[in-house]
Amino acid sequence: MSPYFHLIGEQPPGPIQVCSRRLAPAITPCGYPRSTASHCARMVTAVKYQLPIVTVVLNNAKLGFIQLELEAKGLPDWGTDLTNPDFATVAVACGGWGRQVTDPGDLRPALDEAFAQNGPALLDVRVNADALIMPPKISVAMAARFGMSRLREAFGT
Repeated sequence: MSPYFHLIGEQPPGPIQVCSRRLAPAITPCGYPRSTASHCARMVTAVKYQLPIVTVVLNNAKLGFIQLELEAKGLPDWGTDLTNPDFATVAVACGGWGRQVTDPGDLRPALDEAFAQNGPALLDVRVNADALIMPPKISVAMAARFGMSRLREAFGT
């Protein structure tokens, strides 16, 4: 687990609380694959109570922030690639609605369809695994360590 970004398994059950109290018609938490996988129980609970929660999974098939943390420390990328299920199919298996989005042009219609559901919905949006997620501020030292990590990856050290 990352001590810096806390992305693995950290999605709170807040959307269930908000919807169960009818404070909002729908909440859209955006999650990454590992946090979504560790909270499939949330989908089952949302189905049981027919809560209008729309979850958008930004599926890059890797632990991108963890990879950046490693590289920012000058360490090679190791163990951040994931083998994920089709989260839309998992949502359907739980009794909710799910759809996988691979084309950016399909995102708006998919979101409209997800928000039109009477119960929980999940969009598994496949995003580019190699897109660099930039930290808010980059220092010269960070850039140097990033370069060092790339050299270590290239030479296998």
